Amino acid sequence: MNGLRGLENAEDGLTLKRVSVLKELHRLSQRQFEWQRGFLNMPQLYRSAFIYGGEKTKAFFAENNGFSMDDFTLASFALRTQFMEKPGMLRHIDMSLVGISKTTKNAILDLISIPHGEARDRATALRSGGGHTGYKPSLFREYPCIAFDDRVFAPLPDLVTLRATTGLFYDVISGSGDVKNEVSGRFEGYCIELLQHMLPSRNVRSSFKYQLKKGFSVDSPDILVGDDHETVSIIFECKARRMSYEARFSEDPVADVREAYEEMAKGVFQIWRFVSHHRRGIIADGQLCANVKGVVLTLDTWMSASGIMRDEVFALAQKRADVDSEITKDDQVPVIFCPITELEEVLNVATEDSFFKAIDEATEGRFQGWMLWGVHQEVASDLGIDNDYPFKNRIGEVLPWWDQLEDIGE
Repeated sequence: MNGLRGLENAEDGLTLKRVSVLKELHRLSQRQFEWQRGFLNMPQLYRSAFIYGGEKTKAFFAENNGFSMDDFTLASFALRTQFMEKPGMLRHIDMSLVGISKTTKNAILDLISIPHGEARDRATALRSGGGHTGYKPSLFREYPCIAFDDRVFAPLPDLVTLRATTGLFYDVISGSGDVKNEVSGRFEGYCIELLQHMLPSRNVRSSFKYQLKKGFSVDSPDILVGDDHETVSIIFECKARRMSYEARFSEDPVADVREAYEEMAKGVFQIWRFVSHHRRGIIADGQLCANVKGVVLTLDTWMSASGIMRDEVFALAQKRADVDSEITKDDQVPVIFCPITELEEVLNVATEDSFFKAIDEATEGRFQGWMLWGVHQEVASDLGIDNDYPFKNRIGEVLPWWDQLEDIGE
C-alpha cells in the first residue's frame, strides 16, 4: 500500500502540470464519496430495486441470465453476509435455506465471478497503457468475485452489494429502448414520490404537456415544486443516464465524453426553455416565483465537486439557448446539479425551510459549484434533525424476500 501511494503521489505531480487542481477534484470525489456513503443501506437497496424493478426490465434480466432479478438480489445479499465472515467459500455452498436452488446459485456465481487466470488477463488489458494508476478501471465492478477452481473469493464484499443494486445497470444496458425508457420513467417516479414524502406541505407535481404551436406539444420539466398548485419555485429535470468510466475519470471528461455531458447541458436548457415559455405566455396556467431555481437531478454522481466542469456544461447549454433567439438572459435562471444520493442525504437532515434555503444559496455567491449537502451544512440552523427514510417500510414491495429474512434467521 505504501508503494502504491508513493506511485500515485508521483503521478499526481505529473498530472497537475497538465490539469487544474480544481478540475482534479472531480476525479477525487468520484473515487472516494461512494465508499464514504457505503453500499449497504436502505435507500440504496430500495432505490435500485424500484428503478430496475419494472416489468419489462425484470423480464429482460430473466431472459438474458436464466434466473430472476429477485433471486439475484437475495443471493447477493446472502453472499455478501457470508464474505463478511470469511473472504472465501466453497463453490458448492448450499443456499437452499434462503430459497436459492443449486442451479440458480451456480448461474449467479458465473455472472458475478471470473476465473483467476482470466481475471489477470482482463485486468492487465484494462489497466495497461498510460494514465494515472489510481484512476484506471477495475474489473471488480462487474466481477466482484474471483474463482479458484472450487473456491470463490470476494476481496471487497461491499462490491457484491453494489453489483446487485446500482450494478444491475450492467445487466440491462443492452436492453431495448423500451427497457431504458422504463428505467428512466421509474427514476422520475422515485424522485417525485421522495419529494412528496419529504416536503409534505409543498406542492410536488409531475411533468405535463403543453401546446407550443398548432400540432406540436412539449413536455414540461419532470418535477415542479411550489408552495401551492399555482406557484413553481423549484424546477427539477431528471437524468437517469449512467456515468461511463471516461465520464468519471478522464482528465478532461467534457471533451472526451462530450455526448454524455451534452445530455447534462440539455437538462439545463430544458429548464431555461420552460421559464422562457412561461414568460412569453405559451404556458397559461400557474406562475413562477421571482427567484425560481432549477435542479438537474441525476441518477449518478455527475458534476460532483466540479466547478470548472459545471461552467463548461453551462457553456454547452448556452449554445443550445442561443439557437432559440427568444430565450433571454432573464430566462436563464440559476441551475444546480444534484445526484439522487445527495438529495436523499440532505432531505434526511433538512426541514422544508432549510432545504429550500440550501437550494437558493447553492446558486449564489461563494456556494456556486458546491455540493448541496455542503451548502445545507453551512446554512441550516438545526443540524440535529434525523428524518426517516420514507420507503423503509415498503422495501418488501420491491424486494419480495426482504420480509422473509426474520423467518430465515430463525
